[in-house]
Amino acid sequence: MKAIHKLLAITASLVMLSSLSQAALLTNEFITADGNFTNAANWSLGTVPVIGTDIGVLNSITAYNTAKPALDNKQLILNGTALLTAPSAPLTGTNFNIVLNNTGKLYASNGGSMSYGTLVLNDSSMIHFGRDQVFTNCTITLNGTSTGLVNRTTRLLNNSVVNLNDSSVFRTDDTESASYFFSVDSTSHFNFNSTNAVLSVGLPSDFSADFKQWIADGRILANGVTVSTNNFNVKYVATNGTFVQLIPEPATVGLLGVSGLLVFFLRRQLTKR
Repeated sequence: MKAIHKLLAITASLVMLSSLSQAALLTNEFITADGNFTNAANWSLGTVPVIGTDIGVLNSITAYNTAKPALDNKQLILNGTALLTAPSAPLTGTNFNIVLNNTGKLYASNGGSMSYGTLVLNDSSMIHFGRDQVFTNCTITLNGTSTGLVNRTTRLLNNSVVNLNDSSVFRTDDTESASYFFSVDSTSHFNFNSTNAVLSVGLPSDFSADFKQWIADGRILANGVTVSTNNFNVKYVATNGTFVQLIPEPATVGLLGVSGLLVFFLRRQLTKR
């Protein structure tokens, strides 16, 4: 018991230290509409944000990236209609923490590589990568009605995880070519935490067999657990692609049956007496 209390005390201390650390970080706001993201003059503190020192905040403003890698050692929050875009250069980076709120958006037409970082999408925000995006040891969490839209040879590698919550959508739009194919390695996975979330591939051919194999292999999980393909609805729709959704668990009434419910209520009445 003492060991448990000691562990709880240590945990509480760590949480407190983490909160204090976050509170100590400076807010560095992007202030130049349509300005270059990596130009120090476009930030309120006169420096480009660095993770652990300050939090870069974009409030309903557009920032362009022309440098590579732009997201190295960045902690960012995109609010309102904020847009961080790379129309000609890829969005690439290592060691990052990015939160998108409202309708905030990350967009790169040329894709890139992102490693050892986290992306959290809230509300109706979006990430949109045009091609060849590679995620290595990354955690992507989609909440609300947010969308992850990727294309071509997007890959999840080295313990990368995509958490699908609420009514979020993660979709890849591919061409019918062996050279351009969405893939997930054996250490990475999609994790469904909601029956309203959707994972889909926009190939013109049926991708159902591949998705079912991913479920069997543990590359598509339900609430963090490997389950049978019967727990998912995998459906191919011509011209639209193949879709995966977690099937809702049977209702309590269906499990107990009418007789089971009668026994339950009788026991409850006897208990009251």
